[in-house]
Amino acid sequence: MFHRSLLFFASICVVLASDDKKLYINSLIEKENAFFMLFTNEQVFGELYKTFKTDQNLIKNKFIGQVTRKGKNGNWKIWWNNGAKKASGYYSNLKKEGVWVEWAKDGRKFSKAYYEKVKLFI
Repeated sequence: MFHRSLLFFASICVVLASDDKKLYINSLIEKENAFFMLFTNEQVFGELYKTFKTDQNLIKNKFIGQVTRKGKNGNWKIWWNNGAKKASGYYSNLKKEGVWVEWAKDGRKFSKAYYEKVKLFI
């Protein structure tokens, strides 16, 4: 029984420790397509997440996107504060590329646009 409890406690510690390395956009500042720590002004790179509080007071984390030394790259999802998806699409070297879809706060699809070499095609 003691070993089982110790194993459970150790696995919880590993989960919590791995969460410390996640970057949460809630505590970052975006300036000129780069992200910085709120108080230290240190530029950050890696996967960005957003934290939400649900109606049941549960905390949920959702993946937003990847930021590299070149800026936003790859698939990005932007979320409303209620946890509903706001927009999704692809960034290539700081620029929107390909299909971008936007949703209203209530979850209805709001718009769909296509970006190619910085030009917007509707």
